[in-house]
Amino acid sequence: MKLKYRDYSQVRDNIREGDLVLKRGAGKPSPFVRYYSRSLHTHIMVASWHYGKRPDGTLTNGILEVVEFREGYGSRTTNLSEYVNSDDGLLDVFRPSSKVQVIDENNPDGYWKEYDPWLLTEQMRRATGKGYGWFTIPKMYLLQTPARIFMQYAYDDELEGNHNVCSTSLSYYLRKDYVDFVQYLADDYTRPGDFARSPLTHYMFTLTNG
Repeated sequence: MKLKYRDYSQVRDNIREGDLVLKRGAGKPSPFVRYYSRSLHTHIMVASWHYGKRPDGTLTNGILEVVEFREGYGSRTTNLSEYVNSDDGLLDVFRPSSKVQVIDENNPDGYWKEYDPWLLTEQMRRATGKGYGWFTIPKMYLLQTPARIFMQYAYDDELEGNHNVCSTSLSYYLRKDYVDFVQYLADDYTRPGDFARSPLTHYMFTLTNG
């Protein structure tokens, strides 16, 4: 995959409601996160237009935000430009598949399910104010150690239920209202890089500030 670097001011209006913004962090904890997640990405957020884009996609003069679960803050919304203008790492934009064919035991011939980005961001906005799920982090990284042989429950979504870090909350809301983007891995063990590697997301570009 070839990375495409784009000035944020030039591509801002091309970012859609519900696009995924993955951060390649440059802070002190980032090398640790990259090592244990086996990925360049250390954080994931969801793009959301605040008083900006109407449901038909036409533009008003709005604010492009990200909805996220962030350590030290919990669930919150932040102006995306604040991340772009910081020196804390690069931002990669991925777009989820607009529809997916779902095939299961009850639907062996499959049926099509459409992605509703407005529903996703509404659900995540409703979660703002919730605290950060610190206990999820060590539990997630134990899965990358020999202890994983005792952690069979890590593959069953129904046996877990914290969801209050960036990638786990996103995995939960996507699975609940759309499809499971990372199969055979419980929401509470889903890391940011798992979304970058999912066949249901598509790399668009990397944001720069000029």
